Amino acid sequence: MTATDARERFSEALAASSREPVFITRHGKRVAALVTTEFHERAIEALEDAEDTAAARAALDEDGPSLPWEVVKADLGLA
Repeated sequence: MTATDARERFSEALAASSREPVFITRHGKRVAALVTTEFHERAIEALEDAEDTAAARAALDEDGPSLPWEVVKADLGLA
């Protein structure tokens, strides 16, 4: 949907975004997406999870071999 169409038919664009993302274009290029708040929140959570996973993997690579569970529990004060 062009930016002009989105401006003129905002309620239609909003309704359509409940079914799927609505991409707004300017000069034929995507410049924005209209999505539900639920979709946005899920996307942010997925990105944060992916970043956490990448950071954990990088930490394992930097720290060498993994620690035994007993050591981890002791470090966390659970043992």
